[in-house]
Amino acid sequence: MTISTTGVTPASVGGGGGNNSLWHKITFGTSGADVAASATGVAAWTVPSGVEQIFADLQGAGGSGAGGVSGGGGGGGGSGGNYIANFPMAVVPAATLAVQVGIGGPAGSVAGAGATGTASYITGGAAGTQSPPAYGGGGGGVGTATTGGNGGSINVSPSGAAGATGTFTGVTGNTGAGGNGTTTTTYGSILFGGGGGAGAGTSGAGGGAGRGYITNSTGGAGTAAGGGGGGSVLGPGGLGGGGTTASAGLPPSSGYGGGGGGGGPGFTGGKGADGLVVIRWFGPAS
Repeated sequence: MTISTTGVTPASVGGGGGNNSLWHKITFGTSGADVAASATGVAAWTVPSGVEQIFADLQGAGGSGAGGVSGGGGGGGGSGGNYIANFPMAVVPAATLAVQVGIGGPAGSVAGAGATGTASYITGGAAGTQSPPAYGGGGGGVGTATTGGNGGSINVSPSGAAGATGTFTGVTGNTGAGGNGTTTTTYGSILFGGGGGAGAGTSGAGGGAGRGYITNSTGGAGTAAGGGGGGSVLGPGGLGGGGTTASAGLPPSSGYGGGGGGGGPGFTGGKGADGLVVIRWFGPAS
């Protein structure tokens, strides 16, 4: 994963003969990161000596897919979490920052709604400041005996729109699909995740989910009756439960912040993907 420093101005570094300073980067996540967060997503990091400003990239966690109703409609897919890029934050050298990594919504039980992914943010900046939260995606909705559940949408506007409720006769193709994520310049740049796809009834395919705000971040496909999970900027959404027969919704196959797929009738939904926090700073090479 490449984190861009485009448009970021490094803090000034003194020293009469020039400087020997470089960009540094550290990642925080629940797995495969430089610093592993706890089960609840909490991590701590000490600001290096002499550093008074950092730049943070924050990916919220994905919402989970709902479980399908036995003999009825499939669950809606969860939406992808939001991404905040290059947020500048004043810090105090040697202070400890509390880093919160978003945790994906747990898989929806049979006939149970999906859950919202939690936000990623940083606290402990200078004068008690904190970063804005990169909100997690919304959970998919539960269907009924005759309808599929709504796809999840993000809890901050603008966002990828949720898929419309699927009918018992089936939502096919892109009908009932989640909307693609949009963007805003608030807090620098917020890139929104895609909305979850709607579930369908027992005789139709769930709607495909929306993608995140970049084109290579795809939403999960709706297969059989489960709606697809929404994509995020840093990862795809999970597939809806299905195939030739109904099955469980799937979590995203890779990346961070994607929504889980909705379950087919009588099957569980997929878990949302956890988030990620990246901190960059400009400081001495050694």
